[in-house]
Amino acid sequence: MTPAPLNVLRLEDRLTQAVWYGGLVWAGTRAVTPFADWSGELVSLDAGQLRYVAPGPGGGPRVAVFDLDTGERTRPDYFAGDPASRAGIVFVGTDPPAPVFVPGVPHLTAGNPTGYRVYLDFEVNDGQAWVRTAFAEAARLLVPAGLFLTTSRPDAPAGDYGTVVVGAPLTFDGGTTVGLAPGTRWDNAPADRFEPRAVYVAAHLPARLAGAVVAHEVGHAFGLMHRPDAGNVMQPAVGLDPEWHPDDLAVLRAGAVDAAAKVARWRIT
Repeated sequence: MTPAPLNVLRLEDRLTQAVWYGGLVWAGTRAVTPFADWSGELVSLDAGQLRYVAPGPGGGPRVAVFDLDTGERTRPDYFAGDPASRAGIVFVGTDPPAPVFVPGVPHLTAGNPTGYRVYLDFEVNDGQAWVRTAFAEAARLLVPAGLFLTTSRPDAPAGDYGTVVVGAPLTFDGGTTVGLAPGTRWDNAPADRFEPRAVYVAAHLPARLAGAVVAHEVGHAFGLMHRPDAGNVMQPAVGLDPEWHPDDLAVLRAGAVDAAAKVARWRIT
């Protein structure tokens, strides 16, 4: 008897992803850079009205989801694997990858829950003690401004809160930086330069300094500029134990309590 042929589907036949280069992908009618610290190969999967985008080999397993018509993110980014992995994502078949739980980060909150919420996403960290110390310093500076900080992603629509991604060292404009934020204005910056939609802070810093950088970049997200004053949070090279200039603190408080004053550039989380 001749055996019936096996119904075998080769992996190569199931790959439905498109490949993009240079960290750019088309979403809607415009080219976007989904990840501030990744300029390598991107892969994407279209599923109905959505385009799922992730780094290719060499990148982490972070997945961004865009509306194919508007080009806007439809939900917060998520991890489809171990954040420490640098194998990238391979989309297989027609189903997008499911989120996975990222262990190791304690649940911490600080501030008035009715204030503007800031989610500190510690993707890369040096352990729970490091996270707690960095969080405490960020809270020392941001809670007096009327903000509510949490290490757990809020159960709320994208745009109802801001995200601070604490991760690997950042590469930008050919160099490295310890932070990027919506609203950042650098000297001699080109008008069309990339502007991120979340706050990014490098995780290779001492914990208290990382917390101070979080506050500095959140200040930029609310439109604050650099100040030359030594010991100020908005000093270009912020150091340990900084304090706010009273005028800057007033701007933050206004933005934290007045929905109309929220920074539109920070709506994507």
